[in-house]
Formats: sequence, C-alpha cells, structure tokens
Amino acid sequence: MTVVAAQFNIRDMTDRDLDAVCRIETESFSDPWHRGAFEEDLRSRHTYCPVIAEPTGSIVGYACLMLFAEEAHLTNIAVDPAWRHKGIGISLMEHLLSKAEKDGCRAMFLDVRSSNSGAQRFYLKQGFTELYWRKMYYRNPPEDAIVMVRPLAGKDSDG
Repeated sequence: MTVVAAQFNIRDMTDRDLDAVCRIETESFSDPWHRGAFEEDLRSRHTYCPVIAEPTGSIVGYACLMLFAEEAHLTNIAVDPAWRHKGIGISLMEHLLSKAEKDGCRAMFLDVRSSNSGAQRFYLKQGFTELYWRKMYYRNPPEDAIVMVRPLAGKDSDG
C-alpha cells in the first residue's frame, strides 16, 4: 500500500523531535547514532535535517543531509518500521534531492552497508549508482560500505 505523500508534512527537525528520531534510529540500525550526533547536526550550518510526520504530528521518518560547496552527502535516512514500503522514504528522498538541487549541488553521495540489499535497491530506483567501496567502514558489525552517487542538475545547470 502506497501512502499519498500530500497527507504528510516534511519540515525541519527540532530538538523536540529527537526522542522519536532516536527511537526510529535504534529500530533501524545495528550501530545507531547517539542523540548528541543529531544535536550536532541540528546546529551545523552545513547540515539539513528534515522529518516527515503524519497528520497527527507523529514522526514517521527523518534524514540528515550535509550540504557543502557543490556536493550533498546523505548521512542518515530512516523510516519507522511500521511505515516502510508505503512511499514515505520516496517522498523524503525526493524532498532531499530537490533541496540539494536548489542549493546548487551537482551530485549527492551516500554510504550503504554492503549487506543492505533493500537499501541498495531503494537507492538504485532513486537514480544512484555504485561509485566505489570503503573497506571495513562500519563498526557494528564490521562491514564494507558501498559509496553511491547521483548526479544533480544544480540551480546553475543548463539541464
């Protein structure tokens, strides 16, 4: 079942969202970010952190995107397990890609666990391609990362 994205609100993450974000983070990753990492990103002028919420205000997903020069680096994205496979991740990714292009970025990069075939399929469907591997990038459990990239038009592009 796909959710109508218009029913959801994408807005900037705030400190009051961190309990929900940290819960989703812990439910989603074997080596979750600690709360302080999100707090640092909220205060960084180079990081954009949106959340996506259902009409009641409950957070169902979030992301962190580092924007620097002409590059965007997706550092974190997750959807509440109860809301997966309903279009939430696609809506959030489309929002991030639009934000990066509006900010003049020419490419978006990300790292994904080599064993996370579901995430890899998602990113491939969003236009990302494999660039290279980082050996033993992840800690818990130790694992390689695949670096993926998607070209972006950027605001100054001819097409």
